[in-house]
Amino acid sequence: MEYKSVIGSGRAVFLSGLEEKRRAFDIIMAQYSGEAYDYPGQMLERTLVIKIEIEKMTGKKS
Repeated sequence: MEYKSVIGSGRAVFLSGLEEKRRAFDIIMAQYSGEAYDYPGQMLERTLVIKIEIEKMTGKKS
């Protein structure tokens, strides 16, 4: 059986600024589509974005 595993821990930080949220969405959307998007300001204001600041991470592969 083959597998990949990652375990991590860190600190959760709530992003409050519109530009911080926009940057977070850009990173997520680039991962899945590679396209640029324009996010309505009202949507960003009403969306909670949580950033995980990684303090420790380990991984293994078999």
